[in-house]
Amino acid sequence: MTENEKLLNIEAIRQLKARRLRAIDAKEWEVYTALHCADHVSDTYGGAVMASAAENTKKLADFVAGMVTVHHVHSYEIEFQSDTEATGIWCMEDRLWWQQEGKEQNLHGFGYYHERYRKEDGVWKFCYRRLDRTKVILSAGADMAKRDR
Repeated sequence: MTENEKLLNIEAIRQLKARRLRAIDAKEWEVYTALHCADHVSDTYGGAVMASAAENTKKLADFVAGMVTVHHVHSYEIEFQSDTEATGIWCMEDRLWWQQEGKEQNLHGFGYYHERYRKEDGVWKFCYRRLDRTKVILSAGADMAKRDR
């Protein structure tokens, strides 16, 4: 891969990442699913590993139902293993708001996404993700398991 091709591929992965975050916050689940390889693996739910794009989308859609979410990523490291495989680490920050017993609660999280990407039919897609949180700030009394649905 030439340096120019490398830069173009990094930009394509950056655009992929931006579309994913927007799709989550806008709850555009068809868009979200299409950004992932069918065999995508997600290890972001505290031990429950999702072993397909469809399974991961369902889990995420159920989790954020009724929530307002804002996801941001900042600095990134992208490395290519081949012309069709890459890894990435992204600094992340998210905010989640929900109702619990009629009161607004929130989470402010910080950490890192560890990801793998695969180019399928000329398009970069996610094939693996793990979220490592380094800090979580919850509002007083917040308990996502008790949120209003």
